Amino acid sequence: MIWEEERQDRDLFSCYKALIRLRKQYPALRTGDFRFLQAEAQERSFVYERKDNNTHLTIWMNASEQPVTLSLPLEGSWQDTLDNKPVSSAEGNIMVELEPYSYKIVVKV
Repeated sequence: MIWEEERQDRDLFSCYKALIRLRKQYPALRTGDFRFLQAEAQERSFVYERKDNNTHLTIWMNASEQPVTLSLPLEGSWQDTLDNKPVSSAEGNIMVELEPYSYKIVVKV
């Protein structure tokens, strides 16, 4: 364990804090129904959902070295859970741009 704060990976620490906050804020992330919405064997990006009676979330992940833009036909308005910005949509499809090795968690509003 590295105890000196200046030698710690503070970005990773902040990421874990944000994920813990979201897990506490949205019970659906802990106990909601789980379903893959998009996952292909040859692709390194995927989308899954967690939802309960109150909340519907989608988790978008890119495990590749290249940026990707993913889209899914999802109804309603959605926003990013980390920055509370609306997620773009076009012709009934939600579109999410992901940097390499990144993720977004969006919630239906």
